[in-house]
Amino acid sequence: MKIFEKYFLRLEEMLEEVESAESDNIEKAAKMLAEATLGKQSVFAFGCNHAGLITLETFYRTGGLVTVNPVRAPGMMLEISPITSSSKMERLDGYGKIIFGGLPIKKDDVLIIHSVSGRNNVPIDMAIAAKNAGVKVIVITNMNTATYVSSRHPSGKKLHDFADVL
Repeated sequence: MKIFEKYFLRLEEMLEEVESAESDNIEKAAKMLAEATLGKQSVFAFGCNHAGLITLETFYRTGGLVTVNPVRAPGMMLEISPITSSSKMERLDGYGKIIFGGLPIKKDDVLIIHSVSGRNNVPIDMAIAAKNAGVKVIVITNMNTATYVSSRHPSGKKLHDFADVL
């Protein structure tokens, strides 16, 4: 078997694992997004650094939802040098609250937050601010990683602790 064939087989296995384990949550998230859209609510998407790439894929796409608003903040989208500064910035306490405070987000809107580990301050602060504002939170994370690593947030909590849908 060729290397690329092994790669594609592994991708298929991973997709089957996600479908099997997460189909109910994917359905819940889809319903939440549909209800928000039909209810004329907005959808926001956020992630730091490489997690922000998912954010970039959610908006301004042919055939995509026009209700999706990307959350882009200085230092969060791999645009600074040295690049290692972005990793330090996502650990800043309070920066997520500042970012959230600058959004035109309101009660019953939806915020999708992606973080592989869910351990850093900025995404957690965003989720806390969203929950306090009555915003629905969809979290995309890797629970194998999230349950293995410790939180860097002063609360000791992780991003998945604030999810309406995980």
